[in-house]
Amino acid sequence: MNIGFDAKRAFHNKTGLGNYSRSFIRALIDENSDNQLYLFTPQIGELGQEFLNKKDVHIVQPTKRIHQFLPTYWRSHGLLDEIKRDHIQIFHGLSNELPVGIERLDIKKVVTIHDLIFLRFPELYPPIDRRIYERKFKSAVVRADKIFACSKQTSIDIQEYYGIDDSKIEVVYQDCGILFRNKHTEEEKNTFLLKHQLPQKFILSVGTLEKRKNQLLLLKAFHEANLKDNSLIFLGKKADLYSDMLQYVRLNGLQNKVFFLDNIDEFELPILYQSALTFAYISKFEGFGIPILEALRSGVPVLSSKQSSLPEVAGNAALYSDYKDLKTLITNLQEISGNPELRLNLINEGLKQASKFDSDKIAKQVISSYESLIF
Repeated sequence: MNIGFDAKRAFHNKTGLGNYSRSFIRALIDENSDNQLYLFTPQIGELGQEFLNKKDVHIVQPTKRIHQFLPTYWRSHGLLDEIKRDHIQIFHGLSNELPVGIERLDIKKVVTIHDLIFLRFPELYPPIDRRIYERKFKSAVVRADKIFACSKQTSIDIQEYYGIDDSKIEVVYQDCGILFRNKHTEEEKNTFLLKHQLPQKFILSVGTLEKRKNQLLLLKAFHEANLKDNSLIFLGKKADLYSDMLQYVRLNGLQNKVFFLDNIDEFELPILYQSALTFAYISKFEGFGIPILEALRSGVPVLSSKQSSLPEVAGNAALYSDYKDLKTLITNLQEISGNPELRLNLINEGLKQASKFDSDKIAKQVISSYESLIF
């Protein structure tokens, strides 16, 4: 099969949809299915270099001069000529959208929908962004022949908000980055912690510091749990919740116990995870929850909220609480910190649970789904 992908984010986005796109494409390349993969991108960025000069992989860029000067327009409107030229049989939009006019071509169309959080929590998004998302997402799911939902929760949301029949939707999970498969030594962990001036014993939470991620509740629970010799590290962009969190830290004298990291090198991220005693992710709502999978792969016990897709990812490998339930979260923090047998059980369950998201399994499912559209 000749399969085209909207691969712009694979070459240009360092996190989120970029990580998803690279992981997805990498899995299909490793599957060695002899399909021809065409990666459509306006420009080749510093990311995605691993796909250059790969067997059966073709990089497609705009050929018309006007499209080279208007790369965004080419991606959304102008790449139909290249799709026809390369005899694409399936075009897959990896990030919630499909090109305008692609429905006029005699090819199959697939789109991945990651989440519909902007519909569930519209107050969290600027009105103009929300309107753009609403137009793009609805257009994509209506025109697609097949929709890949990143979780059962997202599948439910697509049916609820857009009235799409479930026969058109397939839940296709994702794996995390290949770097999380590397096991790091104690020496590497200690070197990393010393470099960043971080404590030896800590609870880790990864994600943008925003109200939906709910880190203020975790911060309060950590303080009230009174965990001796334990610290709390937040890694993530400082967004609308950061000022409230910082104020809480200062008011309660937690400056030596709570640490905020803006960013670390992608090669160091697995070391940070593997150095943690516990990983906590008490988000109000997620479309998938990739940080939980990263923690499971890292052999770290997990605390999670029981909302949205998070139980799908964590399975039996986490202690759960409602995202509003401070009391239960405090209890879970105390239990996971003071019960070695529980910790070991959660770690072992986590490694088993993580295997459900192995990229080779996902690739086989995806190829089978593509084939069902063509043959």
